[in-house]
Amino acid sequence: MNSLAPRAPEYKQLVGLALVSIGLASSLAYADPSVNGAEISWPDDGWYQVQTADGETTLCNGGSSCSVEPGSYLVINHTTGIRYADVQVGNAQSNEAQSGDGDSNDGQSSDSIQVSGNTISWPDDGWYQVQTANGGESVCSGGNSCEVGPGSYLVINHTTGARFPGIEVSSSEQPVIEPSEGLINRDNHVELLSQAFSVYTGKVYGDTLPGIPQAFMESHPSTEIEVPPATLNEGESAVLFQYACDNGGVLQNLDTVYDFGDTTRTFTWNDCLDDTVVRSGTLSSRENNVGGYYRDLMFSSYNGDFVSGDTIVASGKFGSISDSNIDPSTIRIDRWTNQGVNYSFKNESTFLEVGNASTDTFYRWLDRTDDVFIAELDGSFQLSSSLTEQHTVEVLTREKLFVNITLDGSFDFIEVRPSVPYPDVPAWSFTSGEIQITADDGSSLRLNAESGDTQTAQITLLQGGIELESFQQPWSLWRDVLTSVQKDTRDSL
Repeated sequence: MNSLAPRAPEYKQLVGLALVSIGLASSLAYADPSVNGAEISWPDDGWYQVQTADGETTLCNGGSSCSVEPGSYLVINHTTGIRYADVQVGNAQSNEAQSGDGDSNDGQSSDSIQVSGNTISWPDDGWYQVQTANGGESVCSGGNSCEVGPGSYLVINHTTGARFPGIEVSSSEQPVIEPSEGLINRDNHVELLSQAFSVYTGKVYGDTLPGIPQAFMESHPSTEIEVPPATLNEGESAVLFQYACDNGGVLQNLDTVYDFGDTTRTFTWNDCLDDTVVRSGTLSSRENNVGGYYRDLMFSSYNGDFVSGDTIVASGKFGSISDSNIDPSTIRIDRWTNQGVNYSFKNESTFLEVGNASTDTFYRWLDRTDDVFIAELDGSFQLSSSLTEQHTVEVLTREKLFVNITLDGSFDFIEVRPSVPYPDVPAWSFTSGEIQITADDGSSLRLNAESGDTQTAQITLLQGGIELESFQQPWSLWRDVLTSVQKDTRDSL
């Protein structure tokens, strides 16, 4: 695919800014999120995310507020790293249910939660979730019952906000669950992890997302349209061209230049036939050539219908960095980020959807006394595909995947274009961190990079929170998809 590519400002400048940010974060007091009715809002001091109380499901990203159902939520300021747990919304008396000594606003009491053997059940009066006793992990969601192992559990009615802690299951009878029964199982875990990793690295988008339509603009007639000065801010200049498409539709290209060196290129397709695809929607590309080079692409309700029958829908911010010689110690940096990304690709044989993706995958090659390679992977999203039988699974980085290695010798270099040698990706494996993938039928898997062997990951398969089996798999199974982030092929500007 044509990937988007922000290229970062100088590494020294980034380090300086990071140190300043750390200093500020340690010295300033940040205002807490506030609740008004069903709305959680927060100050303009960072990029916020609202998640369910267990941190497994993301409800809102960015902006300044989020409307939610009554219940308890986790709010995170990703700019400062501050986490606000147990943010309560609505049903102020739900704590009565939590204490177990009375009814909540909806008249429920702990008697409404029934335990029979290994099964916890509840009435048909809301959307329930069973969590571990400390609320740290979801065991199952939805339906009207859940099979669990012996122990203490927290049950939450997210519709009313009522919480029922201390639900005890003492039966020694373990539910008999075959590893192949769940949606996530031994047979598909390798391919499912490959799909998840391809979202982190941007490779899932392949060649489907459009890039800057330079070739189209060079081969189609255009008309310049005057940009009213009143629509521009001080220090801005802009030029607007409209292109006639093959089917009578139009493409508009608005280039806005700012006095501090940035350029924003906005492309708006309106039922525009381009070779074999009819495009509609908007793409913005932001570029900078001062102190480095970066580019990111922001899609607003983009839709592409191909003659072949393929359909692509995308929205959100896709970004990548790929550069060398950023500063004397960094000889290469590759990065792919998703911010609020929603993407789908469908045809007669393929179904793939990525939802609410906010991720950051980062590779860096450092040339110091020794050659050092660093890789990091973080974020969360929803994934649905033919592999999951079109069910949505939640992908969550419980702990950032990380590796920092020093090579015995120097990097192997490759030539990606004439006279620009890049160090090749070394043979590496993540050595710390954990990812969890959870399906709506209660099946899940955890990948833990700390397996005791640097060349393998520990895989644990679970059903309803009960461990089915745990085993090791070599990182080489996912080497191809993890080798590098999606490449920047938009250097034609």
